[in-house]
Amino acid sequence: MSAPGVPDRELIEDFEAVLEGSASPEVRRRLAARLERDPAARAWYLRHVEIHAMLEFEHGLAGRPRVSASSLPAGLPELIMPRRRPVLRHATRLTAAAALLIVVALALRWALFGLGPNGVAVAAPYYDRNASPPPMVAYLETIGEDVATASSVELEANRLRPGTIRVASGVAQHVVFDSKVEIVLHGPAVLGVVSASRAALFQGSLELSSPEGVEFVLDAGAVRLVHHDASSRVEVDDRGAVTVEVIRGEVDARAHTRLPRYLWTFDGPVENVVSGELAIAQTGYKRVEGIIGSGAAFFDDTRAASIDVGNGGGGHVGSGGFSVSTGVTIEALIVPRWSGHGSSTNHVPDYDEIFRKEDGDYRILLSFQNDLHTYDKPNVDPGPCLSFGLYLAGSRYSELDVPLDGREGRPTLASLRDGKPHHIVATYDAASGRKALYVDGVLRFEHHFDAGSVVVSGGSAPATIGNTEPGGGEPFHGTIDELAFYDFALSPEEIAQHWANVRRRRGYFGAELQKADAVPDELGTRWRTVATLGARERVRFESRGGSVYGETVSGPREGSGF
Repeated sequence: MSAPGVPDRELIEDFEAVLEGSASPEVRRRLAARLERDPAARAWYLRHVEIHAMLEFEHGLAGRPRVSASSLPAGLPELIMPRRRPVLRHATRLTAAAALLIVVALALRWALFGLGPNGVAVAAPYYDRNASPPPMVAYLETIGEDVATASSVELEANRLRPGTIRVASGVAQHVVFDSKVEIVLHGPAVLGVVSASRAALFQGSLELSSPEGVEFVLDAGAVRLVHHDASSRVEVDDRGAVTVEVIRGEVDARAHTRLPRYLWTFDGPVENVVSGELAIAQTGYKRVEGIIGSGAAFFDDTRAASIDVGNGGGGHVGSGGFSVSTGVTIEALIVPRWSGHGSSTNHVPDYDEIFRKEDGDYRILLSFQNDLHTYDKPNVDPGPCLSFGLYLAGSRYSELDVPLDGREGRPTLASLRDGKPHHIVATYDAASGRKALYVDGVLRFEHHFDAGSVVVSGGSAPATIGNTEPGGGEPFHGTIDELAFYDFALSPEEIAQHWANVRRRRGYFGAELQKADAVPDELGTRWRTVATLGARERVRFESRGGSVYGETVSGPREGSGF
C-alpha cells in the first residue's frame, strides 16, 4: 500500500491507459471506483489531468487532445474537453492559456458530476471532506486530578476548538477563552465550547468570570445568560432546571421566542421574512401557487433549479447565520417528484436536495438519497431514504437516514409522491443528543448521540434551497414552501401544532409571524429578556409548557415568576 497522496502502480497505469485512450471498460470502471472511494487518489488524478492539459497547450500537440473526456471517470459527460484543437488566430498566447485554464477548470468541476436518469447531471457520490476546521477558541489551562475529558474536545497544546468537554469527576480549572473569559467546571459536568464568546452548560456546575468590556453568552437549560463584566455561578440539574447566582456585575437572563432564524415563504421575492434579507440568487425556479400563502417554489430537476440564500455572513467554519451549536431544526412543506433512483453501473444516484450548506464535512443537509455510502448512523439497509446530515463534535459527520420502506410507521416513497403537501421536519437537540425526523407531524425515525454533543457548522459556502449548491448537480424535483431554519430543536408538541396549522392552510405559527418585543442577537436570532440579575441574587429557572419561569432562591429580589 502506498503512502497517502502517493500513487501506486495500478493507479498510474490506469491513468496512463485512459490518457492514451487504450483503457478497457473494465479498467475505466476500476478507476472510477477507486476515485470514488479514495480522496487522495482523486486529488492526484485531477491534478495530473490539469498538468497534461497545460502540456498539451505548451507543446501544441496535434490531432485529438491527449486530455479528453476519456480521461475522466466512467459515466461522465462526453463533451468536456474539445476533440480538436481550435485554430488560434487573433488571440494572444496568454489569452489562449487563460481560455484553456477555464476549460480545464470546467473539466475538473464536471469531473465531480455524472449523468443521472434522463441525462440530468447529478453530483458524484463524493465531496470535498477537507474544509478547514473551525479556529481554536479557548485554552485549557489546567486540569485537576481525577478528571476525565471526552475525545470530542480537540486539544492542540491545550488549545480547544469548538466541541464538548465532559468531566466525569473532579474540577477542570481555568478554561480560558480567547475573549479572556474564564470558566471553572465542576464534574460531573458537560460543557459545550461554542466560540470565543459563547459556551453551553448541559450538565453540572461552573463559575464564570468575564472581564470589563466583554460580553459572554452562556446557554444553560432553557435560558441564555448574557454576562457584561460579570461573574456568576451556574448549575444545571438532571431535569434541566438552571440555578444562577450572580457574584459581580449584571447578568441578563433571556428566553427564546421560538422564532426561526430564517423563514422563506416564497410569497414574493425570496427573502428571510424574519429579517427581510433577500436571497442572493432567485433564478432557476418557478414561482407557483403556494401551499401556504400566495407562493411556493417549483424546481424542475435541472442544474439551474436552485436558490442561493447566501452564507449568513460566515467567513470560516463556526461563523455566520447558519452556524448552530446547541440544536437545529429544518422544516419544510414539499410536494416531491423524486425518482428514487439509486446507484447503478450506468449512473450515479439521483439526489434531491431540500436544503444544503456544503462546508465540507461540516455540511448541513436535508435531502432524498439512495446510495451505498456509510454516512448513515444508525446503519440502515440501502434504498430510498430521507436523509438529515450534521457534523457533531465527537461523532464527526453522519446522516440520519429514514428508509422510505413503509415499515414501523415510516412512509413509502409512493406515499410521499401522491401529489399532496407533506410536512418534513429534521431536528437535533444537543442537550439530549437526540436527532430525529418527522413526516406530517409524526416521529418517523430517531437516534441518540452522547448528550451534549454540539453541532459544528457554518462557514463561507452558500446555503442552497433545492440543490447541493447554486447551479449544482443535485436538483430537487417538485415544490418547496415555507422553509424554516432554526438554531434550536423544535419540540414534538410544536411540530404537531405546526402540522395542525398547515392542515388548516395556515402558517406554521397559526398567523403572521410576530416579531414584536424580540431582542435580536448578533446573528438576528430572537430572544426575550425575562430578568436582569444583580450581585448577590440567586434565581432558579425552569421551562414549563414552552415558557421560562424564574423563582428567587435568595437575595434582594422578592416573589417569583417573570
